Amino acid sequence: MDILLSDEKKSMLKEIHDMGFSIGNHTYSHVNLKELTEEEQKREIVKLNNLVEGIIGERPKYFRAPFGSNTDFFQKSCCK
Repeated sequence: MDILLSDEKKSMLKEIHDMGFSIGNHTYSHVNLKELTEEEQKREIVKLNNLVEGIIGERPKYFRAPFGSNTDFFQKSCCK
């Protein structure tokens, strides 16, 4: 998957952020969280948060699970 790995995509994300749009997290690989272990779920979210922070200088404040598949693990740990 080429998510935000090219300089062009990084530049586009930075430009969108600089225009005032909020940047959210939708997981690194757009996977169904219900099919992953808790550790894999965490890795999907944190990996993209780290990548976005490295590009725009802040972590995403919003998260939406792919396919609307929020999990009990995510619900308990997301807002702590």
